[in-house]
Amino acid sequence: MKVDILKLNEEAKIPDQTFEHDTGFDIYSIEDTEIPSNEWRLVKTGIAIAVDPKIRIEIRSRSGIAMKHGVIVFNAPGTIDPSYRGEVRVMLFNHGQKTFKVSKGDGIAQLVFSKQLPVKISQVDSLDATQRGTFGFGSG
Repeated sequence: MKVDILKLNEEAKIPDQTFEHDTGFDIYSIEDTEIPSNEWRLVKTGIAIAVDPKIRIEIRSRSGIAMKHGVIVFNAPGTIDPSYRGEVRVMLFNHGQKTFKVSKGDGIAQLVFSKQLPVKISQVDSLDATQRGTFGFGSG
């Protein structure tokens, strides 16, 4: 799978894996910012991405930041559409009790790549019956 990265800022870092077989590629902030408790910020990465239209890119939280500070990707997983060519920015939300400081060069999230399956949606007059039926949240 080919992934093209364009650095939009000379301080931007190319996404990378911490360990050889990691499925997530860390992405990094190019700015200093603070996220007060129970607030969110859009953090710049200084990169743009191009992939094959059959590839899905998701932005996910970094587990260490989530566990230690309560900071997660706000709309996790975020989606980068294959046709988008703008800067990758990450919405971070601070569930923690203290202001979270982001510094230039900090790993703030991770990118996960997967194959996008072709989907065709069809309107129908009824759906097949299942044992669960219409039982929703908390049923079971």
